[in-house]
Parts: sequence; C-alpha cells; structure tokens
Amino acid sequence: MKDLRVALLSSCTIQFLQKPFAAALEARDFQASFWVGGFAQFRQDILNASSALYSYDPAFVVLYLDGDDLFQEVLENPFAFPADARRAFALRCAHLVAAMARTLAGRLPQTTVLLNTAAIDPQNALVGLEYNSEYGIQDAVSIYNTELSALARRLNTVVIVDVVSLIANMGFEKWRDSRMWYLARSRWSRQAQYVLAESYANNICGRLGRIRKCIALDLDNTLWGGIVGEDGLEGLQLGEEGIGCAYVEFQRELLNLYRKGVLLTICSKNNPDDALAVIRRHPAMRLREEHFAAMRINWEDKASNLRA
Repeated sequence: MKDLRVALLSSCTIQFLQKPFAAALEARDFQASFWVGGFAQFRQDILNASSALYSYDPAFVVLYLDGDDLFQEVLENPFAFPADARRAFALRCAHLVAAMARTLAGRLPQTTVLLNTAAIDPQNALVGLEYNSEYGIQDAVSIYNTELSALARRLNTVVIVDVVSLIANMGFEKWRDSRMWYLARSRWSRQAQYVLAESYANNICGRLGRIRKCIALDLDNTLWGGIVGEDGLEGLQLGEEGIGCAYVEFQRELLNLYRKGVLLTICSKNNPDDALAVIRRHPAMRLREEHFAAMRINWEDKASNLRA
C-alpha cells in the first residue's frame, strides 16, 4: 500500500469523516494518515505559516466549507439581501476561498487542495418566494459555485468535488442529520459521510492517475438486444422504442465516455461479418468502428482476447 498524508479542514466538525475516508482509500490501496483541524479553525490553520498544517506537509488538503456556514448571514435574514447584495456576498465568499487556496499553493506547492461545491436546504424561509420575488438564495449559491469552477481552471493545485450532485442524487433530507449538528456540530448524516468519503477517494485517485481508462464491451445483449447470429440485423432490439431505447441510451453514455478520453474496445464471441454489419449499417447504432480502439470479434476464449 502507498502511504498518503491527508489534512482535513472544515467549517464544521470533520473528525467523523476520517474513518470512512480511511476505509475508502484503503480499498484503493492507500494507507492514509490524517491531520485534522479544529472546529471552524480552517482560516487560522491556513493563514498562520507556523501552523501544524504546514509542518505536516500533506499530499492532499480537504477544505470542506458547508453551504449553511458560507451563507449563514443570508439564510438568517434573506430579506436583507436583494439581488445585487446577494451577488456581492457570494463573490466575497468565493474570493476569500480563492485567497486561501492561493496561500496553500504558495506554501505547499506540491499539495492538491480539494474544495467542494456548496448547497443549502431547498426548504428554507424563502419557500414560495425563491423564484417569485426579488429575494432568493439559490442564485447566490450558484454564483459561488461558478467562481469555484473558474478558480480550478486558473489554479492547477485545486480540484473541485461536486457535492451538489451528491446531494441531488441522495436528497437533502438524507444528506443532513440535524441531530449531529446540535450534538457535535457535524453537518452530515452517517450515510452522507460514506458517500462523501467515496467521492473524495475517487477524486484523489483521479488526481494520481489511478483511473479506469478502458472499457471492454460485449455485443449481443450488451450493445444491442438479441443475438445477431440468430436474429439478424433487422431482428435486433435497438432503436427509439421499448427495450431498444435502453441500448441506444447506453451507447450514448459510452460515446460520452469516449469523448472524455476513455478507450472503448470490443471483446465478443461472434461471427465478425455479422457483428461488423450491425456496427457499420444499423441506423440506430451510436457507436461505429472509429469509436473503438481495438476489436476482437471471434470464437476464441475471452480471456485470450482481452490479453490480445
């Protein structure tokens, strides 16, 4: 296992993330050690050049800033923040975070800083008014997140972890456990801790180049429904109706992975002429020959074909 030093900083209590984070990294062959900052002490730890954070010299710094903490003033009295004031507030928050990221980059140039997109509870004081009045909060959060994205493009030591998408997938009610906030000043449910830990571990692996780069695909009942050698090109389930639509949508997602740089290959026990006829001529195929880096379509065993 490879040793990995990780520093955890947050606007809330982050100690509870340590155990699932360590487990997620161990599953990816990393033996992690952690330095954990105090509750809401991230500014002091980052700005003080003599802080223990810098002597620890971590490979990764997690700086988790919760939306409820970042936008506390707006949430407490959203009616005091019309549009211009909200925008100014969001930009001020983003600029402060950017300044801390630059400070970390200057003092720890080999360290990657993991920042997170912010989200707030959609069920807040402005329910019914969020998009029906001059007041709102979500637009300020969006401005902040957009600025984070711009920061990551400017500063190559910064990686943005998309917590907004994690919360959207799980649901805010499952993400947040208010009991943990009142008891321990922690913002996450137990389930959210594990989801967040997995996301951080995945981002670390991506940063270190430990990613899945190639997908080996079968053909029959994988890229299309049915068996081409038995059903023929016209009899396959592949199109815009019924189960055929599922195969088309699957191919669309594979095509987007191809566009991201993932290699697509075929490893299939099949008659090459029959299979290539579908790939070349079927009108619903989204993947064509040029999208595959390599193809092994024959009657050899698949293990040998994968090695080939």
